[in-house]
Amino acid sequence: MEAYSIFLYASRITHHGFLYKSRGGIQKTMGVKIRLSRYGGKKKPFYRIVVTDSRSPRDGKFIEVVGTYDPGKNPVKVELENEKIVGWLNKGALATETVKTLFKKAGLNATASRAA
Repeated sequence: MEAYSIFLYASRITHHGFLYKSRGGIQKTMGVKIRLSRYGGKKKPFYRIVVTDSRSPRDGKFIEVVGTYDPGKNPVKVELENEKIVGWLNKGALATETVKTLFKKAGLNATASRAA
């Protein structure tokens, strides 16, 4: 039992993931994701790019805001904090497909896109 708690503590620090046991007794990890969180009014969306636990809801709790995306502007406005994003990707966070596309359009360097 003690080894399990040490491994759980180590996985939280190094991979920013959560270890849990499923019903079958299989150990799985839950990771951290970089994804969009919707704000704004009806038919006027505005998104924050957030780092969050993969189990939390779309507009729920998040760890950190790393950028914004405003599709209502012409041209579309994307603001990213590159240092924070690269840091989270290096720690093991996974970006969603939509966020990866935004990273490419904004010109985020290839190493960050590769890690995602």
